Amino acid sequence: SASDMLVLRARAMECAGLMCLAVGRNTCAHVLQELVGLAMAGLQVDAPELREYTFGFFAQMAELMGAEMGPLLPPLLPFLIRAIQQEECTELAPADQARILAKLGRDADGEDDDELEGLEG
Repeated sequence: SASDMLVLRARAMECAGLMCLAVGRNTCAHVLQELVGLAMAGLQVDAPELREYTFGFFAQMAELMGAEMGPLLPPLLPFLIRAIQQEECTELAPADQARILAKLGRDADGEDDDELEGLEG
């Protein structure tokens, strides 16, 4: 189905970025322009999962390219701003929130647990 293809496309974008990181800039330089073009095209599709993985791809490209990522930022920024402004979000159940906060060493109010303060240093 079309939905399955978008999920496949999202995962392929993620894999492409990870492979580029794994092999290094010099090895993948000849495909970077094409990958970036495909990623930018993917951002124009109304598919949250594709958008999420495409942003991950660009994070990987930033790690790979460093300061050379600069020219890609102006066309990327409108998509980032639009994503931030969207109201799509996942809400966690209170029990899941508490479990995650406990793993982070925080209580339900988001403050550091007193027990962990003595462990630092």
